[in-house]
Amino acid sequence: MKRGKKVVKLTATDLVDEKYVGKEPEWRGKTFKDDELERAITRGLNYYAHFYSGPEFKKEIAAWLNTNSKLTQDQIQAYKNSTDGKTIVTMGGLVRMHNRGAPLRAKHIDYVVSKVKSIIAETRSLFDAVSPISQTAPSIKVDKKVTVSLIDGIQARMLAQARDLAGDIDGDLDEVVVNGTGKLDVYKYLVEKQISRPVAGKIRAFYEGDYAEIKASKLPKADEQLAEAYAFLKGPKLKRVLAWFEKTFSDIDNYVKLKALDKKPRKRKAVSADKQVSRLKFCKEYKELSLVSISPTEIVGAEQLWIFNVKTRKLGRYVADSGHTLMVKGTTIQNFNERESIAKTVRKPKEKLPELMKAGKVNLRKFLDGIKATSTKLNGRINADTLLLRVV
Repeated sequence: MKRGKKVVKLTATDLVDEKYVGKEPEWRGKTFKDDELERAITRGLNYYAHFYSGPEFKKEIAAWLNTNSKLTQDQIQAYKNSTDGKTIVTMGGLVRMHNRGAPLRAKHIDYVVSKVKSIIAETRSLFDAVSPISQTAPSIKVDKKVTVSLIDGIQARMLAQARDLAGDIDGDLDEVVVNGTGKLDVYKYLVEKQISRPVAGKIRAFYEGDYAEIKASKLPKADEQLAEAYAFLKGPKLKRVLAWFEKTFSDIDNYVKLKALDKKPRKRKAVSADKQVSRLKFCKEYKELSLVSISPTEIVGAEQLWIFNVKTRKLGRYVADSGHTLMVKGTTIQNFNERESIAKTVRKPKEKLPELMKAGKVNLRKFLDGIKATSTKLNGRINADTLLLRVV
């Protein structure tokens, strides 16, 4: 199969293929009875299914719709913007034959147009789902033509890259069809090329349509034209081809997973100290001892926080986890070591608290040990009775 190019100069593999599939059908100057026409169309579809994929016909189908359907330009543009994998080779084969002079019947024309309408409906539904700008921001005017043009430019570049890379993968599929085995490891090939995840997705889309068509052609009630188009695939050859598709899908999916692992996680924007403590409720002043709380913003980034509950008379010390500093979320202290962060009841606050405020770092380490009382674990909660004494 050749992506995005007509087969003009045949390779050795193509010549072998033509021995079994035949050359591209010629229609000019020929007349057919109904049964003869159906057989000729079947041979034609067989040819296109072997040498082409559905997306390769997309431009030709879009141009054909202008003169062979009643679709509007907006509808045709919507089809152009659709996912490549939606266009199947049967559609393209019928259009190509019609352009080359095949006297298609109304049912053939209707088949192509109905398929295009289904694709348009799916495309518009997807666009509505991912483009809620007009609904959420009515004051913003969006130039849809410019937006579509930008999207088309990006998509076109990715599509061109995908088609170029898919050429080598197509060659491997040809080897499977003709010789029974392929040699290309698609996963290693993609790793070597280091393509982006979206491009890998487009390559996958190329083959999804072909794979779905082949499977559908083998169903008990398969479309007659579809069944005939893939009649050359049967028995062991069919199994090998389907297995190749499934292995290729698996290789592409694994490559996409690999690229996802390479993507650096977005750094979380640091929340300012002011914002962290904006909802913190604490005791601003303890008039009995003429003590005033420090600014709560000093907690953020500190290694220790000393507090005193004026109601329960508990003196507490929050110690940050190793490698971290204290933070605040709502009314709770974060990143503290639960084992080392404790509180003890103080019998004589008037003596102990002034002593605490004057103590150096060395004395602070043993300060709670000098208070003869049972220690309790702190839970991180700060309330209106909590005096913020000092930080380290």
